[in-house]
Amino acid sequence: MGGFFIACATRVALEFRNQSCRLETAVESEPLPLWHRAMQTLGAEVFGAWGVFALLSLSLSNPHSVDVVILAFVLAVTSLCVTPYLMMLTQRVFASVVFTVFASFGTKCLGGVVVVLVYGWDASERGYTTMPFTNPNLLVWMIWLNSAVLCAWCYCQTWRRFQIGAESPVAC
Repeated sequence: MGGFFIACATRVALEFRNQSCRLETAVESEPLPLWHRAMQTLGAEVFGAWGVFALLSLSLSNPHSVDVVILAFVLAVTSLCVTPYLMMLTQRVFASVVFTVFASFGTKCLGGVVVVLVYGWDASERGYTTMPFTNPNLLVWMIWLNSAVLCAWCYCQTWRRFQIGAESPVAC
């Protein structure tokens, strides 16, 4: 699962490194077509990879375990939404991938904090920190909510940066 997430985030970061180079030579009224092309291409690639991952996961492991497939989908969306913003912010592929992984981890930790605040320090012993995606509990809902907020914010920030043009594109 972690390898899938890192591979998706790396692919997205590499594409947006190339987009930053193209923005340097693009006409000022043309950055949005670059954005749309990049997101269409990456969306097709990442969700195609997710489909292959899901089929292999379900066929090679327990076919009734949809938890892995759902979590992989959330990670694919996270790599599409968060990594471009961090790539444009840091201008480094490795840093943007590492920060994407830690941002995703942070959403899960924040969900754990909420569960502990609601159910107390013994929430783990009482079974509130399990992650049953087929019967979601507070932790699963908080992870989905936190991931959605993070993805929406980063996606909007990246789109805004493309609207006004890249502030400091990577040297090609």
